[in-house]
Amino acid sequence: MRYKYYYYLIYNPKIIDVLEKYKIRYQVFEKTRITPSFIRFSFFSTSINATEIACEIANISRYNPIITAEYTDSEVTNAEWLWITPKRQSIDISNVPEAYLATCTYTDSFGMRRVSHQCQRDLFMIEKEPVIGKQIAFWAESTGLAEIFVDSRVRDLIEENSLSGIELKKVLLKKGIYSSKVFQLTAQQVIDRQFIGTGYGEKIISCEFCGREQFVIEQAYQLHVDFSIIDKKSDMYVTDRIFGEGISYPLYIISKRFYQLLKGANLAGGITVSPVVDIGDREDGSVVSG
Repeated sequence: MRYKYYYYLIYNPKIIDVLEKYKIRYQVFEKTRITPSFIRFSFFSTSINATEIACEIANISRYNPIITAEYTDSEVTNAEWLWITPKRQSIDISNVPEAYLATCTYTDSFGMRRVSHQCQRDLFMIEKEPVIGKQIAFWAESTGLAEIFVDSRVRDLIEENSLSGIELKKVLLKKGIYSSKVFQLTAQQVIDRQFIGTGYGEKIISCEFCGREQFVIEQAYQLHVDFSIIDKKSDMYVTDRIFGEGISYPLYIISKRFYQLLKGANLAGGITVSPVVDIGDREDGSVVSG
């Protein structure tokens, strides 16, 4: 695994000096009538001078980089379980008030109704079906990562290979008919909070209304789970809805078998994957929990 440090900063000749000193490639975006000049660049944690570069940039600019984790093919291939995230957020759910049971609701200073926690109680209705591409078979809802949708090719793959632990829910169109192209993907079993490890970069906050814990995570976060509670016959799990700031959402994990089938069918191009780490088999016999 390596970390990618991505910067998009207001142009400063001192930054150029640092980048040229360490031979880091960069791109300059010229000033327009409404925006200043910007500079874009990135480097990896595996670079020889990564620490020095990050420190020198921090001394010049007050903006932090976007840090993402990148895994080798070997790390992904050998992982028993993988946390998946669709790369696209393009499905508009049109019946949110009816489809969700919301709790911890409040009205903000602008008169907007806000929700901290919600769970699904009815089928989703979507504004329109997404364009089905050759490799893009996964989508997230347009407002976040709480729900995942897939097309009929994924459904067929699941059914033809008798994958278990997976639930495919029908999706309604605004005409009142079921979509034959798009389905909601979720799991039949939930990984409770007590089996999710802490101390791996997450920030834990409490809902000001009910006190429930929520994990605020960065893009470089890696999920740690006690594998002893996972049934290896299942091919998918979903975590408790404890992630995110504001409306909380779950994380979705799939088995190695499910992922290899997606890759073999050329349907994994629309998802980002991160290996899930087992915390249940520690040398001292303990399980990490909050």
